[in-house]
Amino acid sequence: MKWVPRQHRSALLVAIILVVGAGIAAATIPAADGTITGCYQKVNGQLRVVSSAAECRPSELPLTWSQAGTPGPPGIQGPKGDKGDDGDAGAPGPGVRTISGFVYADGAKYGHGFTVTKIEDGHYYLDFPLPAFTDFPAIATSGWGIPGFAPTVNVTFSIVTATAWHNEIRVFAPDGTTLVDSGFQFVAAQVQP
Repeated sequence: MKWVPRQHRSALLVAIILVVGAGIAAATIPAADGTITGCYQKVNGQLRVVSSAAECRPSELPLTWSQAGTPGPPGIQGPKGDKGDDGDAGAPGPGVRTISGFVYADGAKYGHGFTVTKIEDGHYYLDFPLPAFTDFPAIATSGWGIPGFAPTVNVTFSIVTATAWHNEIRVFAPDGTTLVDSGFQFVAAQVQP
């Protein structure tokens, strides 16, 4: 191992101190709060960056500025963008509330969600509880029999009572005027607006 001469040792020591000092100074610029401090030479306008205002000489003015400026005012709105992709299909809706059933000539019924009262041959009351529909249901009726000989079934009136959607049903012979002792079938559906 060679020895470094004494005069070179001093220069080497100064170089090491300068490198370490520059590293320390660089490590503190900008400061933890994001500010940068400089010293402005009043005579010639030179500016040097330092880690604190205390490092400025008497002939210099300390200056501090922020690494990020204050936010400016919002910009104007940009042009309208392109149309986006279509979204996923939504969940299926609740569907149409429907009640259907058969009413036999003796007033017996097949189905649920309704009640039947036989008034006389060919004359019935068909009732649906109020919660079954939100408005008057549309009712389609038909009689049983051979075409041309099958009875005609009509809804002759519909009203709402305190407890039900109340409908009067009449079953007519093919002549359209005589009530007959016959059953019928129906479908009642919620009318959608």
